[in-house]
Amino acid sequence: MLLLPGPRLDRRALILILDAKKRLFLCGSCCRGWTPPEVRVQSGVDFFKATQSFLEESFDIRDHRYGDLYGHRWASTSGSWDTVRRVEMRVIIAKIDESQPHHLNGGLHVWWTLEELKMNHRKIYPEGVVLFVTGYLEGWLPAGPITLE
Repeated sequence: MLLLPGPRLDRRALILILDAKKRLFLCGSCCRGWTPPEVRVQSGVDFFKATQSFLEESFDIRDHRYGDLYGHRWASTSGSWDTVRRVEMRVIIAKIDESQPHHLNGGLHVWWTLEELKMNHRKIYPEGVVLFVTGYLEGWLPAGPITLE
């Protein structure tokens, strides 16, 4: 039997959920510190559709608006030639209002203010999330897609 390597393209959406108080929703993680929710996006599926489905299924968020800014990043995993994968990542802002579920608090899920994010930026993964959110909330990043390197 012939075994073929798995797909070499990994597609992911990093979801920055912001509430009406301009706080960022982060998940506690045992390995990498605090992270925004992330979802794997299947080949041929739109990043925004995958994000919408994930928010509905995981957090019961059914009514959100996307921010007018999103990030796009390409990276490669390290390893030998047969295990190296390309990663396409979209950083998507999902804004929610007070009418959305309030069960997002507690345990390993916490809302962080901009000041808390800036003070604790080394605890948040991936690196650059705090800068991206700060630029969006303070208005110094332009609307539209941004390439992240």
